[in-house]
Amino acid sequence: MAPNLQHHVMTVADPAAMATVAAERVIARISENPGRAAICLTGGSSPKKLYQLLATDIYRGRIPWQRVHWFIGDERFVPAVDPLNNMAVARAIFLDLCAPASNIHPIPTSTADPADPDRGAALYEQELKSFYGADVLDPDRPLFWPAHVRRRSPPAPLDRRP
Repeated sequence: MAPNLQHHVMTVADPAAMATVAAERVIARISENPGRAAICLTGGSSPKKLYQLLATDIYRGRIPWQRVHWFIGDERFVPAVDPLNNMAVARAIFLDLCAPASNIHPIPTSTADPADPDRGAALYEQELKSFYGADVLDPDRPLFWPAHVRRRSPPAPLDRRP
């Protein structure tokens, strides 16, 4: 898979319009993939309006929930019940209402040793390898990693709570 190096800047009127554009892009990406699809969510407050839209009847009915898997791209090293946990926000707003539990892939901040965030990162790496295939996270394998993001060092540890 060659990296898409074409960038397109979109200007929208406000956060609600941005959420609508993002929701349409999510739907389009899922529709482009007739098989199992994976969506990587972001954390923080920016995507909340998007998550709220995905839970509405208009969008919920357009997502083939049984074949879409949901991952988180960044996470704080706090328990899943903590209001600062990014995946917990997505779960509360739309995932637990719409997606099968087996299709939600949180970073295991609650099951990992709180004194060892690297262990949580290792557990999530295993989750990703299980989903994508054991060798897909090999930084020397160019199938998923374009040259500008390849590296030899291990992934950074999960963020610690400030």
